[in-house]
Amino acid sequence: MSALTFLWVYLITIAVSLLVAVVIRLLTWVTGRFPENTPKPVESAAPVADTNAIAPEVVAAIAGALHNMAGEHRIVHIGLHHGANWTGEVRQMHHHSHNPLQHQRHSPR
Repeated sequence: MSALTFLWVYLITIAVSLLVAVVIRLLTWVTGRFPENTPKPVESAAPVADTNAIAPEVVAAIAGALHNMAGEHRIVHIGLHHGANWTGEVRQMHHHSHNPLQHQRHSPR
């Protein structure tokens, strides 16, 4: 591709980009002039209750059950354990299970 062709393609790309930008600007200007598209003032809303919250009674029951199971051990954190090594081991076992050479049976001759 010659330098003149490259320059020509570059200039056409710039012209098309400018044309698209002008069309978008024109569309936003036209649609913004209609009164039904103007934003209405928002009244302050009452705080919404968290529907995903766990009731304190449920948390107390789970904590009591854990304390009963764990004994005198102190529970520091309940949550997801990130960086567990067993996930890598399981993934490796899964990938190795697809190895056809590993599953070949020696046929009797």
